[in-house]
Amino acid sequence: MYTALISAATKMDSDFEMVSTLLAIYDSMPQDDTSKNLMKDAADSISSDFERQKLLRKLQ
Repeated sequence: MYTALISAATKMDSDFEMVSTLLAIYDSMPQDDTSKNLMKDAADSISSDFERQKLLRKLQ
């Protein structure tokens, strides 16, 4: 379920909207290594360094 949501979020045109959606998804996921790895993989889809760092900081 989460994989499909993350996949859909990474197809958004706006990095801001993508990160906002990914953060909302992450907050609803179990906070484990699998979730963090999915989000780190999704971070590769973000072209804005600022927005990518916002997501990666949340994962720490």
